[in-house]
Amino acid sequence: MGSGFKKMMFILHFMPDNFIIWIVHLAIFIGITGNFVGLIVKFVPIINNYQHIIKNISLVLLITGVFFEGFFFSDKQWKDKIFELEQKVIVAEQKSAVVNTIIKTEVVKQVKVIKEQVAETYELIKTNEKSINSECKIPEVALKIYNDSIIHHHE
Repeated sequence: MGSGFKKMMFILHFMPDNFIIWIVHLAIFIGITGNFVGLIVKFVPIINNYQHIIKNISLVLLITGVFFEGFFFSDKQWKDKIFELEQKVIVAEQKSAVVNTIIKTEVVKQVKVIKEQVAETYELIKTNEKSINSECKIPEVALKIYNDSIIHHHE
C-alpha cells in the first residue's frame, strides 16, 4: 500500500473510533443518495450536465465508505480477539501462581521429609557407631540402615 494510505491510517489512529465510524457512515449515505440524485438529475434540463460528476463523486464516496466500513469491522474483530486472549493470559497467570504456590509447598514438604530421614539415618549410625567400627567389615545393621535411607530417599 502507498505511503499516503499509511499516513492517513496513522492520522486516523489518533481520532476517536466513534467519530471515524460516523464519517464512514456519512460517506456511505452520501454515496447512495448521490447516486440516486444522479439518476434523477438527468431528467432536469438545467443541471443534467452535472449528472456524471455527481454520480462519480457519489460512487467514490460509496466505495471509500464501504472499504473503511470493512476495515473498521475487521479491526474491531481483531481488537476483540486480542482483548479476549489478554483475558485468557491473565486467568492463566493467576492459575499459574496458584499452581506454583502448591508446587513450592510440596517441594518444601519433600525437603523437610528428606532432611528428617537424613537426620534419622545419622542418629541410627551414631547409635550403632561402635558395632559399625568394631570390625573392618560392614555389619548387617549398617547395610540395613543404609538401604532403608536409600529407599526412603527415593520415595
